[in-house]
Amino acid sequence: MYGKEILSWSESLLKELPECPTDRDLAQATQELYAQVTQTPAWQEALEQGRQTLQAVQATLGCYTIGLSDEKLKERFATRRGPLSVEVLPMAFLEEAQTLKERQEGWRMPELLVPVPVWWLHEYKEAFSFSAELRVLLTTLSYTPELGLCPDFVEEAQFL
Repeated sequence: MYGKEILSWSESLLKELPECPTDRDLAQATQELYAQVTQTPAWQEALEQGRQTLQAVQATLGCYTIGLSDEKLKERFATRRGPLSVEVLPMAFLEEAQTLKERQEGWRMPELLVPVPVWWLHEYKEAFSFSAELRVLLTTLSYTPELGLCPDFVEEAQFL
């Protein structure tokens, strides 16, 4: 749950965005919000707690890994903040991705991937498929550098 202060900062940043923000606009607003959040005492305290937890794990396990089948350990060490998303490859980048694979530069594939909310996979299931060759989810959703992925058939109201 977000505090009132963070929600207020977010609201201010969102009000400054153009009516139809680009991916760049959204990324810049997100960066500005993170810059504010990371300076707060609560964030600094959470960071310090994370450092202490890491030191405790390293001191206890050394080079071993931790099994997260225990729910209490999972809760402590496997946290996720923010909406759940998955990275997909827009068809606009398919040829470039295949070229990277042919050149044995598959490690560069993340440069071509775009995050989408997980719920899109269900909502627009006909627009997603798995490429066994590239081992990645492909999407036929429209992509532009200015706007990112845009479901052509999504009503504008869903984004407001």
